[in-house]
Amino acid sequence: MAPPGEDELETWFAENAGAYRVDPVYTLRQVYFDPGRFDGEWAGAAEAARAMLASGTEPEPVGGALLPEMLSDAPLREVNRQFGQVFADQLADAPVGRWNGPVQSGFGVHLVKIEQRIPGRLPTLAEVRDEVERDYLAQRRKAANDVLFESLRARYTVRFEGVTAPDATSGSGVKPSGRP
Repeated sequence: MAPPGEDELETWFAENAGAYRVDPVYTLRQVYFDPGRFDGEWAGAAEAARAMLASGTEPEPVGGALLPEMLSDAPLREVNRQFGQVFADQLADAPVGRWNGPVQSGFGVHLVKIEQRIPGRLPTLAEVRDEVERDYLAQRRKAANDVLFESLRARYTVRFEGVTAPDATSGSGVKPSGRP
């Protein structure tokens, strides 16, 4: 198969750019609060922790979740993996450099300080050229195989002897044809 031309790759990349998007990257700290330990009154503990943080004192996490207190240079998919989609979605608009919260997750409630956020972006074709070319060629091979298989299928008729529709009572769709 001939390698694609520059125009073909540029067109493929433009049509499929979302597949090559680079995730935002976060460096963050978090303090976790297990709402179950406060009978729903976690807000007071979170405010006390916020005051401690403002004074430079580190509060202890309140709860038993084994969550990292810090993530460094973590792509969005890693934040999702550690804390869940709901948590990660709340970071997109949170200010950098100060404590935010409460931030909800499937585990409970967090105070979060985003120390650095590198925004997500669409890369240039030059940055992802090898991946784009590989994906383009794979799609071309698949399309060529589909055409080949369809032309072969059109030339043949497949018949099954001794096979009937599945029998609802026996669960078997095959009945003996009477031959050994």
